[in-house]
Amino acid sequence: MMERTVTGLARAVSTVLGALVTALLLAAPAAAADPGAGGALGESSQECLSCHESEGMTAVFADGQELDVHVDPKTFASSVHGRAGLECDACHADAGEYPHPAPSKSLPVWRLEQQQTCAWCHSEGEDFDLGAHGRALTRGDPYVPSCTTCHGDAHAIAPVANAQFRAGIVDTCARCHGSDELMRKHGVMTGTVSSYLAEFHGLTASLLEEEKAASIPVAVCSDCHGAHRILPADDPHSSVYVTNLVATCRKCHPQATEAFAAAWTMHRSPESHPLVRAIAWFYRIVTGVAVAGFFGYIGLELARGRAQGRGGR
Repeated sequence: MMERTVTGLARAVSTVLGALVTALLLAAPAAAADPGAGGALGESSQECLSCHESEGMTAVFADGQELDVHVDPKTFASSVHGRAGLECDACHADAGEYPHPAPSKSLPVWRLEQQQTCAWCHSEGEDFDLGAHGRALTRGDPYVPSCTTCHGDAHAIAPVANAQFRAGIVDTCARCHGSDELMRKHGVMTGTVSSYLAEFHGLTASLLEEEKAASIPVAVCSDCHGAHRILPADDPHSSVYVTNLVATCRKCHPQATEAFAAAWTMHRSPESHPLVRAIAWFYRIVTGVAVAGFFGYIGLELARGRAQGRGGR
């Protein structure tokens, strides 16, 4: 009974905090309208930053791992959280005592708790918990992403509607999925990043990113796989499960049919399909024979020219 009471109280506190943060976000429309405008930091935050603005500050966790705890006041004031007027203790509720006691937890446990802190205000945290990343993080896997892995430092988070954030999604995912060694360790398909970058969506997105385009109107990783509740492709609830592909494609291609969706190679090399592989080898052989014949023809012409030259002399 005591555990239920505590759990109910925790949920009530989370709900109140979520409502408070929402009210703060709505109360600062002018600051949010100007991405370069910084919020006015409260006295509590200013007191914290009087120490944490010093570069080189680190926290050493129980497992010996270190974490940089330096916070730039201007960057924080210009972030989404700073413009909303959040104080440091809104997220760091256990850091009220000073000097701060030495961390009694390992870094992975602390990362998990920080993800749960984000979920106090952001309902997407529940979707994240249900996804493959959230499940692995709950198991204590130190190699999977948490909120800040994808969104950046909590003290410098920019709006996800920002074109630069969307342009960087592929690079963000590639930091993990571009490592074949890491993917094999987790039983995840390798080569997904390179296959994406080799097809239309990836080529176009890369080109637009290089040109600093104002928008990326082609599909990036999150458009197909989702942003928080990301599930393996063989999970029936996944947005890229075979029976869900048409609906996923139709988010961008309203006229997409089953045949259209079936054309997706699922991040495998196109030559993994027997027909495509046969056609590819056909063209390799034909091209090789044509090039060899071309050089052979040139060789014969040169030989005939030399023979004619000797005959004339």
